[in-house]
Amino acid sequence: MKTQRFLVPAAVALALSCAGLKETRPTAERKFPQTDVAQCYRAASSVGTPNLQGSFEIDQYVDDKGDAPAAWVHHDTGVNSSTFFQCTLAMAVASKYPSLNVDFVEPSTITCVGVGVSEGKERTSGCTKAEGAAEKRPPQDDKLARSTLKFADWAGPTDKGWAYYYIGDLPQAVSQFETATKADPKDERALRGLAQALADSGGDANRAREAAKKAIELKPESEATHEAMIHACLAAKDDKCAFDEFDLAKSKPDLDARRRELASIQDKVKEAAERLQSGAEQEEKQKSAQEAAAAAKADPAGCNKMDSGSDAQLLCLIKRCFEKGAREYAKELKPLTGQDYSTGEWKVAKHSGSKAQVTVPIRAGTAAKTTRGKKGAPAEEGAQPHDATWDVTVGETLNLQATNQDAANIARSHDSCKK
Repeated sequence: MKTQRFLVPAAVALALSCAGLKETRPTAERKFPQTDVAQCYRAASSVGTPNLQGSFEIDQYVDDKGDAPAAWVHHDTGVNSSTFFQCTLAMAVASKYPSLNVDFVEPSTITCVGVGVSEGKERTSGCTKAEGAAEKRPPQDDKLARSTLKFADWAGPTDKGWAYYYIGDLPQAVSQFETATKADPKDERALRGLAQALADSGGDANRAREAAKKAIELKPESEATHEAMIHACLAAKDDKCAFDEFDLAKSKPDLDARRRELASIQDKVKEAAERLQSGAEQEEKQKSAQEAAAAAKADPAGCNKMDSGSDAQLLCLIKRCFEKGAREYAKELKPLTGQDYSTGEWKVAKHSGSKAQVTVPIRAGTAAKTTRGKKGAPAEEGAQPHDATWDVTVGETLNLQATNQDAANIARSHDSCKK
């Protein structure tokens, strides 16, 4: 039993040291090879867990130089070996990828098939690594990610801020990014990290937007800076901004490296676009309704719906302004003449092209009320007709010229269109 207690710590130490890599910033390309996984599998086997089965995914945060200052387990399906996890994560932060001049998350899938039996002979299949992850990968296990988070010894505040951001520890992310931006106000990675962490945590939306704006000014041709602005716009409930920035992000040359990150907010941008569309449609309906109401108010009789240039339309347009006024004018004649006047049927004469003459009979007694086609009854004795007549020219506007005093009096005092 004493021997067993001695061997376990020694094996754990071996697992943690893995290949004996020193945690210094790597200088040569080393893309987390399969040999690293095999080394870690042997280390795990040495502490009594040779039958690893299942799969898990490791996420590496890769900076703009291609280095991996942080890594964590995204999720685990059955492996459940802290020794194996720690060893592979130590290897992960010793990796170096080709620089893409933008940071991103690099996922890897590790699959273990355990110990199998073939024709009565025991065989060990081990664990294998595949680059990338399924497009629709399982959701991240934040508790597992936080408990397994591994930093390289050389990781700085900006590196740590992004790692904390990706594992969902937003307060820690904000704190690290604030430290980084105070040390270097032009740290573009820290600025957009601060923008996203503030926006996603419900922090100061204005401050988030200002940080994203500064990042864009420093690196306008990067997908990453516009992606940060999308987060800030969504937090500010500025749907148009989010939609516009998404279009900009898709056009940048470094999109491929961050396609997965941009896809993670695509649904929220889609919702913003749908709200924009719905708002635009509602605005268009409201505008149409307002225009219809204005048209109805300007043309309550529906003159503009009649045949253009017809006698009916001409009478409609004129009566809209003077029909009521002509009746009022007829009533005003009684105190002057002692007789009751009324208006008769409006008529169009001399209609040729855009010119015509319009008359409304204003007669005493029943003379004005005769029907078309019949001779009018004699006017009351001594009563003078006060027919009002206008010369009309139809163009972009209706031009009326009174041809007698009665028409002039109606136009001066009883024009409904001028009220």
